[in-house]
Amino acid sequence: MLLVLAKSYSVCRTLELESSDPWPDEVDGVRGNQNLQGTEENCQGLHFPDLGFMTDRMRYQRKTIQGLLFLLFLWTFQRMYHFSTKKLQRMYQCWSENTQTEELKLSDWFFPNAINHSNITTTSWAAPVVWHGTYDEVVLENYYANHKITVGLTVFAVGRYIDHYLHTFIASADKYFMVDQKVIIYILTDNFSKVPWVQLSPLRTLKVFEIKQEKRWQDISMMRMKTISEHVVDHIKYEVDFLFCMDVDQIFVKKYGLETLGESVGQLHAHWYKASLTELPYERSQLSEAYIPIGDNEYQMETAVIDCIGFILAVDYASFSRYCALTERTCGHLIKKNLEKIDYCRDQETEEPQLSDWFNPKKRPDVITTTNWLAPVIWEGTYNRPVLEKYYKRLNITIGLAIICVPGKFSNQSLTEFIQSANKHFMFGYNVIFYILLDGFSTMPSIVLGPLRTFKLFLLVKSGIEKDFYFTYMMNLFNYIISHIQYEVNFLFVMNADQIFKDDFGVETLGKSVAQLSAWWYFKDGDTFPYERRSKSAAFIPFEEGDFYYHSAIFGGTVEEVLKLIEEYQKGVIQDIENQLSSIYEHHLNKYLFIKKPTKLLSPEYNWDPSFRTPPQIKCVKIAWQSKNI
Repeated sequence: MLLVLAKSYSVCRTLELESSDPWPDEVDGVRGNQNLQGTEENCQGLHFPDLGFMTDRMRYQRKTIQGLLFLLFLWTFQRMYHFSTKKLQRMYQCWSENTQTEELKLSDWFFPNAINHSNITTTSWAAPVVWHGTYDEVVLENYYANHKITVGLTVFAVGRYIDHYLHTFIASADKYFMVDQKVIIYILTDNFSKVPWVQLSPLRTLKVFEIKQEKRWQDISMMRMKTISEHVVDHIKYEVDFLFCMDVDQIFVKKYGLETLGESVGQLHAHWYKASLTELPYERSQLSEAYIPIGDNEYQMETAVIDCIGFILAVDYASFSRYCALTERTCGHLIKKNLEKIDYCRDQETEEPQLSDWFNPKKRPDVITTTNWLAPVIWEGTYNRPVLEKYYKRLNITIGLAIICVPGKFSNQSLTEFIQSANKHFMFGYNVIFYILLDGFSTMPSIVLGPLRTFKLFLLVKSGIEKDFYFTYMMNLFNYIISHIQYEVNFLFVMNADQIFKDDFGVETLGKSVAQLSAWWYFKDGDTFPYERRSKSAAFIPFEEGDFYYHSAIFGGTVEEVLKLIEEYQKGVIQDIENQLSSIYEHHLNKYLFIKKPTKLLSPEYNWDPSFRTPPQIKCVKIAWQSKNI
């Protein structure tokens, strides 16, 4: 673009110089009109140009060229950045509506004079002490609404504390902690099997870290902070913006909201708040790293509530007050300065890559890569994942994975192996929530998850059709999508647990409506497809009709499309019952996808049966069926 403008400017200057002088014979600053100097007779018959006319013409040419240059600039800018007029208008409107100061001022939301002056509301280092009545909750909610924050809450529960306190703590935190904000509850425990499972509200998920057992209180105390610091480095710092560490032997009784967020937050000790400096039980041994002289520091801090982001390097309780005394302001409440500034308007206008930008069907001439309704069929070698990664990373998407675990002898083993493999290969590098629907939480296996992965448990409520597990599952999933999932994820996949991820299952699979081609039937003639052939069934597909045979082990898409599929499936089952028929779930799935064509199809590479002889068309198996004899 700069080269084009430079050349255009050069042309402009040349034209300007040529047209700037009405005398054509100027050489070296001397006009070539010496021959006019002489007798008056020599001047007769000569035509002198109209200087006023030539000046106007020169100005017109200059303005015309400047206008053309400006148009050229706009055209080049549009070609480079693809900014349409409507898009620029939308971005300007978005910017006008969402522009705000970099940091919320303390005086905008905190009012220290609003309560009785007998309570301390500001420290000597000008940090606010938050009391009920001193803050404006609405102002804080409006501020944080545009930052899409996630708040973490770690709770440490070992030994008898698991049985006595953990369930009550989680249930109360689910109700009162950071209402309407995304929350991840991190449970650190030495016995996974004893963790009491709680069905969480929308925007809440869980992550469990299992730690080794210790007997001495001092060892447990040291291990607590050491373990939290390790998980902050490995996991938590990638998942949340703020993090609180709390003791398990307490209960939330009122809303614990945004007024508590800060760069580093300390909890004043209820018992010692009114005590004099000499009475505070600081560490008085000069040999200790936690030593504070008598008369120093101002408050005794309670370790039951700590903002761990500001205090992650301190590794034992006695050090906490010492840490606060040395860093002063960090024990107050400050609006977090290092909140990532989300380029909200840019993300709103991020354009999805065209199919031709990332999908090349000519790379696989040996297979069907495009349907007759122009939907891509994803095979190894046909997609350019980095192009899609660049797009989806900017959107900061979350993908949900609902797991169908049919009750049976090996269901726990299948679920464990499925989640372990999904943790490694499913949407690596993206926020993922595993939704596990079980008929009882007592059978929940141990789950160890990596960074950006959390899980959520839902209880299966029995339906009126007792023998049809899939109907019961889909009915429950439909209800949980309505009440929870739609607020938490951008895309949702539903998969059977009796399969194992073998390779990366990435963003090339994302789409509005995604269907899985059956490995059993892909290489066979369409007339042999096992569609429902009874004409009275809602799943009926006549002979000589149908496109592909889809496997029920995997389907997905946007939350809205998954909801529509489940809703139609439920209607079909009810219609069949009224006609005294019963058709399997996979038949209803195929009927729906025959009517409502999927926008993306996954090749058999994404769901292969290893008991088959692998044909040359299968280049890379993404998911393999589990053996029935595990």
